[in-house]
Amino acid sequence: MVGQQIVLIVFLILSVLGNISTVGKPREPLTPGIAAWSTLIILIMIGLILSM
Repeated sequence: MVGQQIVLIVFLILSVLGNISTVGKPREPLTPGIAAWSTLIILIMIGLILSM
């Protein structure tokens, strides 16, 4: 369970850093590849939360 919490915290920190790094930059259009990766990451995070 500790490993799951560490993975979840790492995902959240990377997400926050990614959001901070896009401030002030023009937004790129959402491509199917980016949408697939986003969906996969969200499903992993939901799975980690539900397994705790």
